Amino acid sequence: MLRSQVVRRLLPVVMAVLLAGTAAACNGSDAKTTYQPKDYDSAKALAKVVSKQAGCGSVEDSSLPTPDHWNFSCQFGKGSTFDIRTAISSQVRDAARPSGFPYVLGDFYLVVPLGPGSPDKTVPAGPGAMDIEHLKDFPGQHVTS
Repeated sequence: MLRSQVVRRLLPVVMAVLLAGTAAACNGSDAKTTYQPKDYDSAKALAKVVSKQAGCGSVEDSSLPTPDHWNFSCQFGKGSTFDIRTAISSQVRDAARPSGFPYVLGDFYLVVPLGPGSPDKTVPAGPGAMDIEHLKDFPGQHVTS
């Protein structure tokens, strides 16, 4: 009798834990582009999610990290490089928006096309050298200028 009472009391708790774990596994395996980074590691994780969703190559550091923003790059092929600029807030992200160049705007990131062989990876390439075709593959709001 005591055993059945314990089972009846624990069964709802066990079921709730199992359901919560299943939901977390389903949602957690596909990280979101809306994640707000707090440090270098979480910023790189966000950049990897953005890159993966676009089908871009591996994510590499493209500049020295700062306390509130982190830049990474990924490539399609040999000449199509994109800068993924992650930020601790939307205000910091907005300060990194390029002027006069197309880019992709996410909650806490920007994706900016860079030209082949660009000597300064923090500056967008000129309009003739940008890879607009692959820019459309990145998740977020596409801004044309």
